[in-house]
Order: sequence, then C-alpha cells, then structure tokens
Amino acid sequence: MQALRTSTFDYKQFKDRNSSRLRDTCQWVLHHDNFRNWKDSSSSSLLWISADPGCGKSVFTKSLAGDLKNTDGHTTCYFFFKDDDVQKSAVTALAALLHQLFRRKPTLIKYTMLDFAANGDKLSQPSHTLWSILIKTVADRNTGEVFCVLDALDECAEAGQYQIITALSSFYQQAISGNNTSQLKICVTSHPYPDIKRRFTDLTSNFPTIRLRGKQESDKISHEINQVIKWRVSQFGSELKLNNSEQSNLETELLTICHRTYLRVTLIFDIIRKMIRPTSRKLKAVISGLPSTVDEAYEAILTKMEEDDRPQARKLLYIVVGATRPLTLKEMNIALDIEDHHRSYNDLEPDLDDKRGLKLDRNVYLIHQTAKEFLLTKSEAAAIGWKHSLVPTDSELLMARVCLIYLSLTEFDRATDQISAAVKHGYLDYAVGSWAAHYRKAQHSATEQMLHLRFKSRFDVYWSMAHQWHSNPQFTRILMVESYFGQEGIVKLLLEAKANVDSKDKYGQTPLWWAAENGREGVVKLLMSYPSALYHFQPSRRPLSKVIHALIYSV
Repeated sequence: MQALRTSTFDYKQFKDRNSSRLRDTCQWVLHHDNFRNWKDSSSSSLLWISADPGCGKSVFTKSLAGDLKNTDGHTTCYFFFKDDDVQKSAVTALAALLHQLFRRKPTLIKYTMLDFAANGDKLSQPSHTLWSILIKTVADRNTGEVFCVLDALDECAEAGQYQIITALSSFYQQAISGNNTSQLKICVTSHPYPDIKRRFTDLTSNFPTIRLRGKQESDKISHEINQVIKWRVSQFGSELKLNNSEQSNLETELLTICHRTYLRVTLIFDIIRKMIRPTSRKLKAVISGLPSTVDEAYEAILTKMEEDDRPQARKLLYIVVGATRPLTLKEMNIALDIEDHHRSYNDLEPDLDDKRGLKLDRNVYLIHQTAKEFLLTKSEAAAIGWKHSLVPTDSELLMARVCLIYLSLTEFDRATDQISAAVKHGYLDYAVGSWAAHYRKAQHSATEQMLHLRFKSRFDVYWSMAHQWHSNPQFTRILMVESYFGQEGIVKLLLEAKANVDSKDKYGQTPLWWAAENGREGVVKLLMSYPSALYHFQPSRRPLSKVIHALIYSV
C-alpha cells in the first residue's frame, strides 16, 4: 500500500480542486441513455464523455465520484488528470485506482504480492504491471462491481494516453465477446481531440453506445449554464449589495451573451467583481465590452494589473505553470521571495502574515487547463500581451534556481537541522523532491554558476529526506551526482572537461552504476563511450530495466 501511495500523492486533493455540481445541472449526462446503460449494466462497460472546454466535465466527474457511494456490492475509484509532472502520469492514475480499491477491500491486495516481491518499492513504475494487477483483482468474484472514473484523459502524457486506450480496447473487446465475467465500469472524459478520437476508433465504431458527445447536447448544456448564471447573479447581488433592478439587468445582459460556457461565465464574474460600486449603467457598459473568447478574458484580467506588480506576477505565473505539483500558499510565498543573493532563511521575508484568515496549507493552481495553454509559448514568435508570453524552459530554470538556492541556505549546514528546518520553513519537501526534475528539463539553459550552485546544494540533505532508511553513498565527485540524477547535458560538459568516469563512492559504485540503477538512459549512453567505465561496471543485485540491460550488455 505504501509503494502505491508513494506514487499517487493526494488523489483526493486532485478531485477537490474542481467545483461542486449545482443542483439540477449535469443532467445532459445523468439523463442520457448511454450513461444509464453504462451505470446499470450487469457486466463490464465503458463510457467515454467528450466535450469542449468549459462544458462542466470535471464538475460532473467530481459529482459522479461522490454519488457512486461505496457499498458491499461495489467500489468507486477515481483519478483526475492534470497537465503537470505529477498528475499527468498514467502510472500515477493506475496506482491511485489500486490504492483506493485495496483500501476498500484489503483482502484483494494478495494480487499484488508476486509483483511486489519482484519490484519492491518500484512496484508502481511499469504501467502494464499495474494494469495487470487491476484486471486480476476485478476478476475475483469477491470484488464485485468496480466503478473507475478517469477525468481529463487529454491532460495525461501522450504515451500514457496511448497505453490506457490500448489497454481499455483490449479489455472491453474481451468483455463484449464474453471472455471475462468481471464488472469493471470505467468512465473517461476528455476533449474531443483528433488524436484521442483516432485511438478510440475501434471501440467507437464497433460499439457506438460508449460515447456521449457534449457537442450534441449543446442546447441542454446552454440551459444549465443559464441556471448557473441566475444562481451566481443572486449570490453576486448579495455580495455587492445590488438592488433588484440591478440584479435583473445583470442577469438579462449575461443571458444574452453568445457562446456561453461554464469557464467563460466564471471569468466574466471575476472581471465584474473588480468593479468599484457597480451600477446598472456601469454593468451594462462593462458587459457590452466583455471579452468574446476565453483568451480575451484571460488577457483582460491580467492587463488590469498595476505596472509595478507585473514583474512579481510574471514570476508567480512562472512558478505556477512550472511546479511539479500545486504549491501551498506557504510554499508559494517562499518561492516568490527567494533571490540569488539569499544565504540564510533569515534573509527571506516571505509574506506569511495570515491577516485575512487564509489557510496557508491551501494550494495554488490555475483556474483551468486553457489558462496554461494561453500563457505558455508554442513557438519563437514574439508574444502579444500576456498570451504565449511564458517560455517553458525559463519556468523550469526559475524553479530549479529557487529549489537549489533554498537547499544552499546555511540552515542545512548540519544534518541535525534538516528535519526541524523542513517543519519550520515548509519548502524543503518540495525542493528536495523536485529540483532534479526542473534542472533536468532546463539543463541546456544552465550556466556554470548554476552548475557550481548545484553541487553546493547539499546532496546529503537530499539523501536524508528522500532515502531516510538507506545509507548515504557519500558522493565525492560531481559527475557521480549528475549521473545519479540523469543530468545529461551537465554530464556531457563534465566528460568534455575530463571528469573521472571511474570515480567510486564508498561502496565502490561508479557513475555508470548509478545512471543504470536509476534508468538514466541518456547518461548511460554517454558513459558507455568510455571503455574503462564499462570495465569497472558491476551489475546491480536488482534487475536492471530491459532498456539499460540491452544497452550495456550489447557492448
């Protein structure tokens, strides 16, 4: 259970990031024959719900995950994909589903034991292993009915999308042909992107009842959005002390807007909320000039910012889009405050004063995936305004610097300070767990100053936090560290500078050994070009990955 939990992070938190369903909404799904057939089927079944952004898919799946209550007869599991390093992994999704299933029915964990004996704490790394465990588990007659809700498959990494759809196709082809008697019911939502539609082609052509198209339900969705507008106006009127006439006028104006979506309505209310003492005339004038697209709404919100606030706002957005997981308010304050010249935690002045009653353990994230798509550049073309103004590698480099500067603070000079500092300052957990991923993605932008800072960042601090129960190998060469973390670009620079490829840690393990042990294929290829590195290579007692094994032993 711990091996599964380690890779899932907080799947409940992922679900709760989405808004709750308003009463009498999402009826376009709940009353649809395809949904009812899927839910009431006595055998395994699949439902794919495709709809454009802002139609309420995630709100529906959050509601569905809560409405399908666990009983003796059935179990409900869920996972909400998000396009970031943690939440876009198919492996993370499958581990989360299994973790929920085994929490509900602990006796079923017996189906993991052979794989756990072979893989240990790396049980959750290969997705095909987790899928195989899931299929064996649901085939047990004592498992009963299992509902699995997978939201936003389009935000899963592309390779993971292919793996999941291929696995679904194989499983449900067998289910339709009567070759399995399990009751595995999976609901998948996504945008109707061509590549996803193409991969679902076989299933949708042979079994068209699995698909529910939001586009065909546009009238019903529009009606439900009108209900949300009316409810939001009543709440908004109380908040801003609008009289009945002003509320009525606001509602009338909003109901006449073309191309309404849940997302656009949310953004419009954010724009109106910033008005000072709104009146009927002001509201009408503002509404007549409201953005006609979601992109225009994002631009309007950001351009209202004061000029002096924009540099800090840009840094904040770089942190939000680059973070491997949503940061807490406390972590965000620290990340925003860290600068290159800081040497001690006392040099920082993070604004942690909770005068407004904010909970500092609450997470910071973008309102919608379309916001990330709006902000990040897709080419080298010059950005106009805020749209496509953030460069992904700049975001990774900023996050790497923030993590490494934090790890270089003097508070971590003594090993005894590590755990207490983590509790006191609240950013050590993220810095230790994520700096290597950020640095690996930004390494072609890394400078010699960053390289020096990287080695100064206390590998011992990392090891004590990430591997508390394992003896520290005490690396004495930077090549060893970079090989361990798979920093391909830096390893190349070090090799060109004649770094010693045969250096060893206190256990006699070389850079090639550590690169192979951690599956760093690119670094393994670089080190293998040195015959002495191969000569001194001692295979791990644990089985190497097939790719690494083939690379080394083919030589």
